[in-house]
Amino acid sequence: MILNIEPRPEKKTQPFIRQSVKITGLGTPGFESSIENIRRLSQIISRQVPEGTMDQFTHSFFLEHSALDVGTRYFTSRKDDPMGPAVPFDLTIDPKGILASMSDDKHFHGIDNMVKYYTATEDSTDDMIR
Repeated sequence: MILNIEPRPEKKTQPFIRQSVKITGLGTPGFESSIENIRRLSQIISRQVPEGTMDQFTHSFFLEHSALDVGTRYFTSRKDDPMGPAVPFDLTIDPKGILASMSDDKHFHGIDNMVKYYTATEDSTDDMIR
């Protein structure tokens, strides 16, 4: 049974289409410490730039646990990077070429839009995760 079919994105949505991930440590002390360190670092950096030019750091929550929302847009405006090279979409991200077909002279998929995916595997010889 198909519950939801997403329509093909419209060309006018190019600047807003993005991929994102929510990362949580499910309350582990190490992750909570990392959130606090990011908050402190954000405060230090914000004192080094003109007031109002940097967004205040905020974290989100997953259930009752602290989380980080990280994302990137699929396209960059040529106004922001007029000379940037376009790079092809990875077939695992755009297997049908739908996103690639949305690239034009105003928006392109560049190096800053790329996301690399990694997997962890356990090595059975020494029980190490790599």
